[in-house]
Amino acid sequence: MTAESFIERWRSSGAAERANYVLFLSELCDLLEVPRPEPASLPERVRGVRGYLLQTPAPAPPETVARNFMRARSPEVRSILETLVALGHAKSEAGSYWV
Repeated sequence: MTAESFIERWRSSGAAERANYVLFLSELCDLLEVPRPEPASLPERVRGVRGYLLQTPAPAPPETVARNFMRARSPEVRSILETLVALGHAKSEAGSYWV
């Protein structure tokens, strides 16, 4: 795939990159000839979720947090968030989480 064909393909996506971000980023990695992202280990995922909460100014539901990570599923993110709460590294109320 050339840069021009990549741009043309995603230009006509109607700004659906976020909905198709895994495919978008995979194709972008291929175009740039860099390795595709590997799935993160559990400790890396926990650090990533906590880091996201530290940077987020308002409480966030698991679905919002999950959208910021490739291949993250809301149930797994919810489990990580609940673990952070149990360990005292996050707070929760009404289904939203913050640090």
